[in-house]
Amino acid sequence: MQALTRDGVPINSQADAACYDDGYRTLEYEPPADLRRGVDIAELWENGRDIKDKMKKYYQKVRPLDAAIEAQKGGE
Repeated sequence: MQALTRDGVPINSQADAACYDDGYRTLEYEPPADLRRGVDIAELWENGRDIKDKMKKYYQKVRPLDAAIEAQKGGE
């Protein structure tokens, strides 16, 4: 900004386009849901409950399979 003032260029967001950062469109990083702009706390809570329910169902489905595999290993 000092350089622009020294050169007589008015200071505004349009004066030096190289200094303006509007973010990256190709950035592969996606912030966590609770750090995103415009997040709804109730929606986060509902998503958390859905994830927990899915994990419980998955665990109940996989647990008998694990027990069967362990039984086979012990029987060999």
